[in-house]
Amino acid sequence: MLVEFNGMVTLTRAALLRFAKTLNIAAMAIVGPSAVDKALADFFVEVHHPPYPTRYFTATHEALRWLTEHPYAPSSSPTDGRL
Repeated sequence: MLVEFNGMVTLTRAALLRFAKTLNIAAMAIVGPSAVDKALADFFVEVHHPPYPTRYFTATHEALRWLTEHPYAPSSSPTDGRL
């Protein structure tokens, strides 16, 4: 899943929890150009502990390249901790 923070104003707690616990995805790449975006990505991982690899990127092309390394959603695996 590619998540682009550009222009995002708000994201509810329920939405964050749904992203972290109920999505059947292989990985999540979070893209945003600012230090605030990085802080939001770090917060998401620290608080919600998604069961899939999650990484932050400043460029969409890098995020898409990383996502192609995760073609299948795992049934359950811990976040790889790389943000």
